[in-house]
Amino acid sequence: MPLYLDLSQLNGQSMASQSDQYEEGPSTSKRSKLEREDGHGDTKETNRKLGWEVDERIFTYVSDLVPFSTAKFGILQLGPYCNATESCSFTEANCHVKTVINENDLALILEFNQLFSKGVQLLSDLKGNVREMEEHELAAIRILDDFFKEKDQHEQSLNKILRGHQSDVERKVNSDTDTTIALAEHLLGKLSPGKSYIIDSRVKRKGKCRCGFNHCESDPVFGSTGIGHEEVWHGFIDIIFSSHAGIPETAASVVDSEDNVGLEILTCSFDEREDERAGDSPGGGTIAEEKNSLSGAESQAIAQTIVFSFIQNKKHPNLSNFLIPNIFISTREFRIIMYDAEKDILICSVPLPIFQPYPSNSLQIASIIILWMVLHYRMFCVGIDTKSVSEIRKIQSNFKERAKDKLDIYVNASKFGVEGFPLVPRERLPSLELLGFGIHLIPQK
Repeated sequence: MPLYLDLSQLNGQSMASQSDQYEEGPSTSKRSKLEREDGHGDTKETNRKLGWEVDERIFTYVSDLVPFSTAKFGILQLGPYCNATESCSFTEANCHVKTVINENDLALILEFNQLFSKGVQLLSDLKGNVREMEEHELAAIRILDDFFKEKDQHEQSLNKILRGHQSDVERKVNSDTDTTIALAEHLLGKLSPGKSYIIDSRVKRKGKCRCGFNHCESDPVFGSTGIGHEEVWHGFIDIIFSSHAGIPETAASVVDSEDNVGLEILTCSFDEREDERAGDSPGGGTIAEEKNSLSGAESQAIAQTIVFSFIQNKKHPNLSNFLIPNIFISTREFRIIMYDAEKDILICSVPLPIFQPYPSNSLQIASIIILWMVLHYRMFCVGIDTKSVSEIRKIQSNFKERAKDKLDIYVNASKFGVEGFPLVPRERLPSLELLGFGIHLIPQK
């Protein structure tokens, strides 16, 4: 049984448990009736104030005792096998992590509705006509509402590209680039502030989404997405999204189409892993390495999240909190990885499905709203109130220790939006030129 951090004062919500299965939820008419019985008015007054008819599906989970209860976050710590001090591209990043547990072997958990309580509260206030909405709130609501009204079209496109609803010829032509473009054009980009995004210009193919439907007419935006510093972790983000102020501030890492985002994360201590290293595995690595090391994509996503957070910390020192997200997404599911560069806290959500279970072709309503809130994190994320944590050191990621004397580069020298990085010479095996001018360790007779 997991253990929850006591952060319920962030939104006044009870921590009662709920089913772990995603569902489309009650029909809008049934849920609307339930909410009226609970004292919430219907949406007529809301529609009048907004000046447009809002899609009631955006209120699907507002009445739940613990909204979005399936979107749980674990707290991660980096182990000693981390190459944050080396000049490595993100694709070469190596991160060994464990999920933080207490003395009773219970995982410490954060709920989505705790971290994004402002977003949940906004939808609740909107449904109940509690207050006047501010301009930036109305803009965010319009984006979510527009998506639901166009949901059928986006589902057509995403099913074709992500789920293989294609002819054999189309399936052979489509690439991971096409997956990235489809996710930007029909999901993430349509939910982001200003519906604005930039795709890494280094992709193999620049062009329109290959779904081929008449409703897909826009031209994807490509640009420079390089972040980091050549002396430490650095590289390129697949997709970068704007904040509500138009500033690029959210990242997405797209996993190859045949992979998933099911990070295999340690629950044992690093000391226990050292004990396991006594035995060798048949594959040549140790048993612990074979079982517990993250895949390249997973290490890459964690490294990108950490670097991106340091950049946002430097660019916007007056943010209310520095818990910065990276959306780690495949064709089937996604995780939200977040890092607070100020408090050194790294968290990761459970895998969340993009679609409802087969044979449904529908997107998950909960996932749509979760992605919308994450992409608008500057508005909706309240961060982690560490005042409620007795020993913050126990939940810190250890990154600042792993970075050692290179930490200052992450904090002060990380770059953003660059086209490329200069090569940094690495230590190699000795060359003839090097040893030709060497000094004898043992004098020759």
